[in-house]
Amino acid sequence: MIKKQSPLKQASRLRQIVGVFAKHGFQNLAERAKLGKFLLEKLTALENIEIYSVAERLRMSFEQLGPTFVKLGQLLATRPDLIPKDFVEEFKRLHSDVTCLPFAPMEQVLLSHFGKNYSEVFKEFDKNPLAAASIAQVYRAILADGTPVVVKVQKPNIEEVIHEDLAVLFTLAELIESYVPEAQIYNPTAIVEEFAKHLDLETNFIVEANNIRRFAKNFSNENQIVIPKVYSEYSGRKVLVLEELQGIPLSHKNALEQEGIDPEAVLKTGLHAYLKMVFTYGLFHGDLHAGNLFVLPNNRIGFIDFGMVGRLNQKTQEAIANILIALSQEDYDRLAYEYI
Repeated sequence: MIKKQSPLKQASRLRQIVGVFAKHGFQNLAERAKLGKFLLEKLTALENIEIYSVAERLRMSFEQLGPTFVKLGQLLATRPDLIPKDFVEEFKRLHSDVTCLPFAPMEQVLLSHFGKNYSEVFKEFDKNPLAAASIAQVYRAILADGTPVVVKVQKPNIEEVIHEDLAVLFTLAELIESYVPEAQIYNPTAIVEEFAKHLDLETNFIVEANNIRRFAKNFSNENQIVIPKVYSEYSGRKVLVLEELQGIPLSHKNALEQEGIDPEAVLKTGLHAYLKMVFTYGLFHGDLHAGNLFVLPNNRIGFIDFGMVGRLNQKTQEAIANILIALSQEDYDRLAYEYI
């Protein structure tokens, strides 16, 4: 949901956003969208910025503008139906780890969730993050009973930052739709509205915990597919405690080769899992990149990060199946019919 912000706060953030876009070579777009008034001074683009493609410059802008824009780019990277291929490929680079926050502010989130005695919950807690993303950081820990777990902790005040940025993004989208006719084909306001709904869910770890349980139930009889256990008694809106998967991320190619992993077996298992998600359950992992897949012993595959999931009704499932059949038979008339 997009919440209204005070005009003063919104104008300040809008000025900052427009300034970043202008520095990355989007001055003309800002002027066409009547955004020049938000600049306190005439900004020139960064030196040699023209050597980068439009997609690269937009990705660089998103990185500088922070977590909301990084998440927007990541979402757009999953939507080749909305944006050109070169933008999709560039936005995929936003999946790389971002700068880690020090433990002190993250510990305040833990203290707020568990209380002063959160150390009683964990026998050990590694203060060095295992991974960092735009919304949360992940830590290794050991529960009091000796169980190894990972703890996903939401960054402090991230929801407030996101709500402020969403309000500004919606204003930007409205202006672009009004004054840049060629952008209307992408329906910017609809993209921002969809993005807002997605972030409302992704910043609530209770929703992610429920997603994980649903996937675990769906694949409970699949020995080659592993979904981590949720420790519900320790989890909540801003903290998620999960079973640690002992494996190698699919993104670590050298490590996989050194372990003698059978790539064909892993590929078959992954394809089997995804087809079941789409065609059997109508519930699929919505952020399936190599960093969210682990190869476990015996060529099993483990899935992590269920903040973004998608749902399909029967009609859509049938349409996707028909598209795949048409492709396999090179029946392009049928393919066009199903796609439209």
